[in-house]
Amino acid sequence: NKEKNNERFKKISHAYDILKDTDKRQKYDQFGEEGLKGMSGFDGGDPFDIFQNFFGGGMGSPFGGRSRRTRVRRGEDRVEEINIDLDDVYNNVSKKINIKQRVCCLKCMGKGAVSDADIVKCTGCDGKGRVLKILNLGPGMIQQSMTYCDKCNGKGTLIKKKCMECNGNKIVIKNKIINLPIENDFRTGKKVVIPEMAHYEPECEEQGNLILIIKLNQHDTFKINNYDLRIKKNILLSDALCGLDFMISHLDGRQILFKSREIINPNKEYYIKDEGM
Repeated sequence: NKEKNNERFKKISHAYDILKDTDKRQKYDQFGEEGLKGMSGFDGGDPFDIFQNFFGGGMGSPFGGRSRRTRVRRGEDRVEEINIDLDDVYNNVSKKINIKQRVCCLKCMGKGAVSDADIVKCTGCDGKGRVLKILNLGPGMIQQSMTYCDKCNGKGTLIKKKCMECNGNKIVIKNKIINLPIENDFRTGKKVVIPEMAHYEPECEEQGNLILIIKLNQHDTFKINNYDLRIKKNILLSDALCGLDFMISHLDGRQILFKSREIINPNKEYYIKDEGM
């Protein structure tokens, strides 16, 4: 039913053209279709305009104004790899991590300007941050798209007198100390998420998270296997035949005595109960 579908689509396009325009909506509510006749620029609507607005234009609600469901702009997450020693995991210490972070400039409180009076509306986009561009695709065919304003880089405002501390960037770089409690389940690849601690992004209402990826350093003595600790020790043939004693320096500083008086076969495993993780 190609003809039937085409006719239906024309009606949808016609209705959309009325609904998106405040003046046309008002005329239609008062006088119906007759009130729309002779209005300048009323040609029944461009059907491609519907798809542009719904799927690519970002022009807000198709019924005029802005959509009620406003999308919150969120900053990007920051990912950092953190090296952790096995001693710290065993002893559940709190590790101080020093990182460089972009933070809000406190001198201008993130405005980027010396004062509020130095922030003016961009004339290129009338403060919207976006401009409508029309591309001619061919005879009778155009494409509309919303793009960032080149004059203000999509910010909608311009700064006449910049803040001396941040040079108008609204951010400064500071050293940040993070106190990270080390838990028993810290293994290579584990992620620790610290909410809203990523680099500060002035144009975002919600800041991204700081994601710490744990990398467990290799220990000289102990190897970890799930929650067990393993030690590989080379011994003499005389030790294997006659027995041996030796001390194990544990991860918390305690000395544990290992004693054997039996013949020790190659690759034999001994277990010390409750001395793992």
